[in-house]
Amino acid sequence: MGRKMSSLDMKSWLLSYLRYGRQFPIVATEFGDGRADVIGVRSRYLWEIEVKISISDLRAEENKQKKHERFLAAEYYSNRFNRLLPNDFSFAVPVEISAKAKEIIEEEFPYAGLLEVGVNCTNWGVMVLKKPQRLHTKRLTARNLGYIVRGQSASLACAYRRITEMRRAVESLREMKATNNE
Repeated sequence: MGRKMSSLDMKSWLLSYLRYGRQFPIVATEFGDGRADVIGVRSRYLWEIEVKISISDLRAEENKQKKHERFLAAEYYSNRFNRLLPNDFSFAVPVEISAKAKEIIEEEFPYAGLLEVGVNCTNWGVMVLKKPQRLHTKRLTARNLGYIVRGQSASLACAYRRITEMRRAVESLREMKATNNE
């Protein structure tokens, strides 16, 4: 068996799935005050996906009661307080734990969808095991969309800087190796 799938691996697969497999024009990671793992926006609807790499990680979500209470009353919160809440919410888990995760989600988070992420999944490495229930029908405003785009451009700039730093580190290692081989 190969290396276990990390949270970072899953996020990259989910971003590709949303952008290319599902044609969401806006995708982002580590977004908002609650730091959503992955989001997608299409037709001014927001889908939030929470990545869980283990059953204990999923069980820890049960401690985030305020977040899930807001989801259950999303229509109220989005209208009364103009909160930026997802229209749909799903969990994403690796293939190895998807059966057990589905049991927990159906019992503890019945409104949540479930995505299975792994090499054998056919659509950009992602398979929908359970569709999410719509939490509310309020569409994102232009202001909300601007907030999302600004947040994503910050993530893009940070990611590009990290890629550059990693590239320099790899080049330094190659130079050291070449020097040692002489």
